[in-house]
This record gives sequence, structure tokens and C-alpha cells, in this order.
Amino acid sequence: GREGIYLKTTPFNGKYYPYSEIKGCSEEVRISRSRNAGGTHRYDFFVFTEKSGKTVSFQYEKSVCEREIKALQKRIQKRS
Repeated sequence: GREGIYLKTTPFNGKYYPYSEIKGCSEEVRISRSRNAGGTHRYDFFVFTEKSGKTVSFQYEKSVCEREIKALQKRIQKRS
């Protein structure tokens, strides 16, 4: 939204975060290696920190949501 982000990762945990309450944000890549399958998996996360110090992160698919994540970063950086 224009004034904040509503994040809902399961059916019962939705929460609204106003941009003015977010201190900073970043993208993070986490690599998982499987011993049994012998492969590696890449997971992209968007991480932001509230002014209270709480860190919130959520996983997203970069190939699908990269444009939206960049727009979200710009909005947060503009208002924080």
C-alpha cells in the first residue's frame, strides 16, 4: 500500500506495518545444502527491521516478485 505493508504468511497471522515504523530493509539469500540428495537450494528473503528492534522476514520467489520487492524497498527507504 501507499502508507504501509500488510504481511500475511499464514491464514491467521496478518499484520500491518506502516512504513514510518520500519527502520531499514534488505534482501537476503540463504543456501540450503542437502546431504542425502546432494543438491543445493537457494531461498530469497526480504528482511526489514521495525523501529522497536524486531526483525521480520519473509520468503519470496525472486523470478516472480523481484519488481514488487524493489518497489517496496524504495517506499521503505523513502519514508524511513
